[in-house]
Amino acid sequence: MKKYLFSLTIIAFCFKLNTAKAQFSVATKKENTWHLEVGANGLYDLNPGKKYYTAGFGAQLAGIYYPNEFVGITLTTGYFDLPGKKRTVNRTEIKQPNFQFVPLKLGVRGFFVPKWYLAGEFGLGYATPDIGNNTHFAKTIAPGLGYEDLDSGLDVSLRYENMHHQGNYVSMIALQVAYSINLSK
Repeated sequence: MKKYLFSLTIIAFCFKLNTAKAQFSVATKKENTWHLEVGANGLYDLNPGKKYYTAGFGAQLAGIYYPNEFVGITLTTGYFDLPGKKRTVNRTEIKQPNFQFVPLKLGVRGFFVPKWYLAGEFGLGYATPDIGNNTHFAKTIAPGLGYEDLDSGLDVSLRYENMHHQGNYVSMIALQVAYSINLSK
């Protein structure tokens, strides 16, 4: 519940930035523009822990609409893979299966200073192996901090990803490097 409240607070903060009247300029005008962002992710497993998974990788594709200079609305999908480790249970070696996840998330970016943003995303995804209670579907939430330079197309972000279903969850830290393409030119 605390994670939902944290995400809602970030989203409310982002919408509050939408009403700011202070001078705020960036070299690239992004108001009322659409962008496509393609990125690669490095993943580090936090839960269930390092004895189950090694560092992983991912890819992400996002459509972003900027109604003004302060806010970006995102629709994101991607693929995450955490390779499973071998471990010993009762003197038997078992290989943990890879955790693979395909999310579909809706989110908001709020720019608090030029080029720096806070992000909050939430959505659903498909996980394999199942995430608990014999289901492959899980809710996902992803708050983060990022740097975006639309002049060069560079976007770098660090975020916390949490996938959960009825008390069972997998969480990770993701570092993303992405390239943003302006579709409104």
